[in-house]
Amino acid sequence: MSWFNLFRQLPRTTGGAWAGYERESLQKYRGWRRGYRPTVELLECRSVPSATAQGDFDRDGYIDLAIGSPYESVGLINEAGVVQVLYGSASGLDSARNQLWSQGTNGIPDTAETGDRFGWSLTVGDFNGDGFGDLAVGVPHENLGSAGDTGMVHVLYGSATGLSAAGNQVWHQDTPGIVHRNASGDNYGYALVAGDFNNNGIDDLAVGLPGNRAGSTNVANGGGVNIIFGTRSGLSASGNRFFEQDSPSILDVAEVGDRYGNSLAVGDFDGDGRIDLVVGIPGEDLLDASGVNVADAGAVNVIYNSSSGLTATGNQLWYQGRSGLPDTIEQADQFGATLTVGDFNGDGRDDLVVGSPLEDLGSLTDSGAVTVLYGSPTRLTATGSQFWPSAGSDPGSSSESVLVPLGTTWAYRDDGSDQGTAWQALSFDDSTWQTGAAQLGYGDGDEQTVVSFGPDVNNKYVTTYFRHSFTVADPTQVTGLTLNVIRDDGAVVYLNGVEVARSNLPEGTINYQTLASAAIGGSAESAALSFSISPTLLLPGTNVLAVEVHQASVNSSDLSFDLSLVATLQTAGSGGVPGLESRAGDQFGQALAAADFNGDGRDELAIGVPFREIGVVRDAGAVLLLFGSSTGLTDAGALWLTQTVLAGEGAETDDRFGSSLTVGNFNAAGPVDLAIGVPYEDLGAIANSGAVHVIYSSADGPDAASARLWSQESVDVLDNAEANDRFGFVL
Repeated sequence: MSWFNLFRQLPRTTGGAWAGYERESLQKYRGWRRGYRPTVELLECRSVPSATAQGDFDRDGYIDLAIGSPYESVGLINEAGVVQVLYGSASGLDSARNQLWSQGTNGIPDTAETGDRFGWSLTVGDFNGDGFGDLAVGVPHENLGSAGDTGMVHVLYGSATGLSAAGNQVWHQDTPGIVHRNASGDNYGYALVAGDFNNNGIDDLAVGLPGNRAGSTNVANGGGVNIIFGTRSGLSASGNRFFEQDSPSILDVAEVGDRYGNSLAVGDFDGDGRIDLVVGIPGEDLLDASGVNVADAGAVNVIYNSSSGLTATGNQLWYQGRSGLPDTIEQADQFGATLTVGDFNGDGRDDLVVGSPLEDLGSLTDSGAVTVLYGSPTRLTATGSQFWPSAGSDPGSSSESVLVPLGTTWAYRDDGSDQGTAWQALSFDDSTWQTGAAQLGYGDGDEQTVVSFGPDVNNKYVTTYFRHSFTVADPTQVTGLTLNVIRDDGAVVYLNGVEVARSNLPEGTINYQTLASAAIGGSAESAALSFSISPTLLLPGTNVLAVEVHQASVNSSDLSFDLSLVATLQTAGSGGVPGLESRAGDQFGQALAAADFNGDGRDELAIGVPFREIGVVRDAGAVLLLFGSSTGLTDAGALWLTQTVLAGEGAETDDRFGSSLTVGNFNAAGPVDLAIGVPYEDLGAIANSGAVHVIYSSADGPDAASARLWSQESVDVLDNAEANDRFGFVL
């Protein structure tokens, strides 16, 4: 998984916690730490998790690079895992002081064991506030006692001589004070990211454990995220927090296989100077507009920071087709499998990039795509969002967007009162109403939220009221609206105060005592009725649906309500990126990284396409670079990087160039540089030994002529290249 620190280079100075770097106003860290998690174990044999860790471990003004090789053998112990550290210098990355870290060596506690995969995830933060970068290393397949694959995290602290085992820490769910207990398969440490989540000026550590049995019912692979806070003496269990989808107010609920916390990222999306947390949920199942379950469609949860730290208040759940977001939910897209953050339009607020590497483009299965959401003063928004396939399609021309999904949260009034007509209006204040997730009702036993029918079972309330707000970025793009209503017995639906649908109720004026025309029973109780309504009623920004559900009699046995609203969109779309045509199996977006590669003050986006064919060379891999502009990412000047244009081994079958990505100003000169992992590179007869290309940047962006190839066969690099090491698997 890749998390990376990125600093904006200033004239080098002496003194200060991060001498020579700008943290920007209010400790905002714009770009200071970008996180992403490439494809995950949900991808089975094509899984290439990646992580990034680079920061200034010795505080000499040059960014250093940590490279994880979780499949490396330690002695005769297979897949124990190692981490290699290359230090920056005036001439770029240098092997003269490189370090090799593994469990049980150099003072690192625990012992290397088969399949531990030390180095599966990496992140850098200043966890003790001393100005030196510290390195956290995930070991998600570590066994604790008889519990297999519970996972742990090692933390190495920086010093004037670089990373040191002195004072190193080991974290797992049995560490005293950690709020959650370990269990087999938790995979604690599968994802890592660092950020100041409590606003005390010291970095904290977020740990993903996507295999966690979530909630009170122990939902298998529901997932979770543990937050450990930094102090002047380092990370401390004091006050640590745990988030999962069954946490109070977190949107949606924990479900089998969601893998909440499979990927992580941080950014300041609303420009308030506080670091927000992004949690990928690539295994999230979603309901389509017809109420059909779509497995592994994927979603992303954004938890915002406040004056008191991370809060579930106002958290967002994003998925394809939601509230104007491009494309639609599809089975096994795994939206959220990869994440990164950058400021692509230079407005000072971070933007979020979400990869769905198994996205199908028409008949092209697993071709892959990337979605970009832009920051705003009021959090992330679908306004101006972009959908980028690799090439050769125009997904923005016509698509569906689920504005209101089935199962969403509604405000409701269930006290039998006469609400008149004011409650239907957009401006009505429903803040005193109760809230709950649909399906809402009583009597059937399948409700997510049970509403009241009153004190008398033989004289139940006739009418129950519901309201839900949603946003539309640009109503002019909406060419059609379809309303799908589940009601028992009758209902009237209003959009922004205008009646748009009526079912099983008499015509004309009705009130809170009006009975439904007939009782509904059997399969009709759960059937969705569809209505086509005019999109001209939509407003830019906030819109409101108001629904009144009426019973057929005062002794009716049950009540049911749910609703979805689906928009047909007409958008210009990106049209794909010119240069290479989309192909099945590309997995475009399996790795992501963002940085200002050309020094214009706006970030660019690097997208890994590790299974791209180059000519007739299968799975050679490529990286696409999209440039930022005042209006966001653009394909103008888009640059494809492959091994055919870089010094080194050249493109070969199954190299998977672009499986991992990271950035850093390794020579402290000019714009930020780009590192590209090639974990399946063969070095001579040594199969899948792996390599890393480092491309130094100029005012025009990454300069292929400056590229340097690193491997375990490079001069002075510790260890030797061996088959299946997969050096560069994690950057």
